[in-house]
Amino acid sequence: MYFLPIEAKIDVLKFLDFNQLFSVRLINWHFNSLVEQYELDFARKKQSLIYFAKLTERDYELYKCKEEILEEDVKEEKIGLLKRIWNKCWKKGEDKNIGKVMKRCTCDWRFISNEELEPFNFPISSQLFNKWQTAIDQQIPTYLDIGEHPLDEDIAIILIPDYHVRQQLALKLPVFPKNIEEIKIILCWFYRLFQCYFGSITYNNFMFNPEMVKLLFDDDNYLKLSSCVVRFSYWYLYDKPKINALKFIADYQIVNESLTLHYDPLCEDFKQYSEYLFKILINGGFRRADVFNRSLKDEMLFYWIINHIETSADLTKMVANVLLLFGGWSDLKLSERAEKFKELGETYISYGLSNIHNPKMKYDIFIHKRNIGKVDSVIIKKMWGDNVDYEITF
Repeated sequence: MYFLPIEAKIDVLKFLDFNQLFSVRLINWHFNSLVEQYELDFARKKQSLIYFAKLTERDYELYKCKEEILEEDVKEEKIGLLKRIWNKCWKKGEDKNIGKVMKRCTCDWRFISNEELEPFNFPISSQLFNKWQTAIDQQIPTYLDIGEHPLDEDIAIILIPDYHVRQQLALKLPVFPKNIEEIKIILCWFYRLFQCYFGSITYNNFMFNPEMVKLLFDDDNYLKLSSCVVRFSYWYLYDKPKINALKFIADYQIVNESLTLHYDPLCEDFKQYSEYLFKILINGGFRRADVFNRSLKDEMLFYWIINHIETSADLTKMVANVLLLFGGWSDLKLSERAEKFKELGETYISYGLSNIHNPKMKYDIFIHKRNIGKVDSVIIKKMWGDNVDYEITF
């Protein structure tokens, strides 16, 4: 293994899960350095669920530590909460662990302490320092409020590491950072969260602020939040023009299986909404997207998708199954190349559409109308590869 080229070592390590990678790092300094250098290409620490909540007085009591705090040696713990494999396990030139005694609460429901945050030393350029200071001066928030609750210091990130274990953890970060040290704390926790893999992420009332993420990671487009399932609910009844909420999903969210999006933009955001959603649908590469919208009346998103199916030279990244429930669309027209398969009165029409560069890349288009002539829903299904037998139900 020592004498293999770097590329071969990386190919081998990609087959290991997170805990196996941690064990590899403990072999010696060489493997620790190798895994650290290419960590973004390897397996992530798995967490079952992450969501955001506004804590009540009862929540504070629930998460408050109720047990005796234990002291333990970190080096004896195989993997702690959110300790990514970047944490230094070996000191260069020495063949022993770097360990320290820390206090750890063992409650099932508890707050995560900053004492659990391993040292994260990084240089801060004058340019980055000025950006952070501007964020402090302008009071750029850590989160976006996308529901009925305004931003305040009672907001917490809730983590459920494993559905099979009765454990729930609350992480409270500064909502409006007041100094550079608080910015550093937010950066450290964001970096660890963005290097985990979540079974499910739910955005209901709050979510990460893409403006803060961009500021912290200094335009690092490679660092994204990964999840199997993402659920997002934001209705126009709250009258908050938070188009940045959809921007976060388009720019910083990796979806591996399905996305459910309830989002009604304000009228002035219709074009941006369509652009962000189009970016997600043609580049997401995941299995299914369910998009609910009760206000969008402009059909350009539909025609962008149809044109992409017909003319794109690469359809491998497009979401395989797209369900659009848009109450505002009227009549939809497909190109002359579309082949009509079935028509049931005036309420249901199905078409087949193929790519001009590769006719084997086919899609089925199902359009369902209501009695008043408005389009109720559109289903776009990939009919090639392993998606042919996939059944869309809703």
